[in-house]
Amino acid sequence: ICCPVSGLWGMGATAPYRLSPHPQSLQAKQRALLQQLDSLDQEREELQASLGEAEEDKAQLAEQLQQSQDQSGKQLQAQQELLDTLQQEKLALEQSILELQANTSRLEEQAQDLRERERLLVFFPDLHVPAEMQFESSANLTEDMESQLQANKIRIQVLERENAQLEALLAKVKAAAEQGVLKVSWVPQGWVLCTAKPPCGPQTSSGDPGRRKGLADSSLLFLPFNCSHPTGGSAVEAAEPAQGCWDALTRPGTELPAASTPGSSGQSPRSRPNPA
Repeated sequence: ICCPVSGLWGMGATAPYRLSPHPQSLQAKQRALLQQLDSLDQEREELQASLGEAEEDKAQLAEQLQQSQDQSGKQLQAQQELLDTLQQEKLALEQSILELQANTSRLEEQAQDLRERERLLVFFPDLHVPAEMQFESSANLTEDMESQLQANKIRIQVLERENAQLEALLAKVKAAAEQGVLKVSWVPQGWVLCTAKPPCGPQTSSGDPGRRKGLADSSLLFLPFNCSHPTGGSAVEAAEPAQGCWDALTRPGTELPAASTPGSSGQSPRSRPNPA
C-alpha cells in the first residue's frame, strides 16, 4: 500500500516541475512576437513614409512633364511661326531680287545710251543736244560757272578715253607697218588700212584681180574724229594684227569700202562680209 501512495505522491511532486516551464516559453514567444510586431510596425511606417515621398516625387515629375510638354509645344509653335515668317521674307526677297535684276538691266541699257549720248554731245554739242536739255541759267553766276566747269570736265574725260583708244590703235598700226604687212589708202569716207591675208591657193601677181580681192577683203575703214559710218553702221572699235592678218572687230551690219589708191578716191565702196 505504501508504494502506490508513494508513487502518487511522486507523481504529484513531479507534476508542478513538468508544467512550470510552459508559461515561460509562452511569455518568451509572446515577447518575441511583440518585438517582431514592433519591427514590422516600424517597417510599415517607414514604407508608408517612402510611399508618400514616392507619390510626392511622382506628382512633381508629372507636373514637370506637363510643364515640359507645354513649353515644347509653345517652342514648336513659335518655331513654326518663325519658319512661316522666314519663308514669306524669302519669297519677298526673291521678288525683290528679280525686280532689282530687271531694274539693273534697264539701268545698264540707259547708262549705255547715256554714254553714247555723252560721246555725241562732246563731239557735236550743237547738233545732238535735245531741246529739253538746253542750258538754262540759274540766275546765279557761280552756279552757272560750276555747271559749265562740270560739263567741261565731262568732255575732257570722254576725250581722254578716246585718246587712249586711239593710242592703242596707233601702236597696233605702227607694229603692223614695221612688219611690212600694212597698206594705207584714203577714200572720201576716211582712211582704209589693208593687210594681205595668207594666200589659200596659188599666189598671184600684184596686178592680178585675185590679189586685189585679197587686199579688199582684209581692209579696215578708219573714220577720223569718230564720225559715223556713211552706211549707218558704227565705226570700227578695235583691231588686232595677228599672223599677218588684220582682224577687224566691227558691229553687225557694218560695211567697209574696198582698198583704193589716193588717185582712185572716187571709187564706190564695196560691202565686206560680216565676220563669223
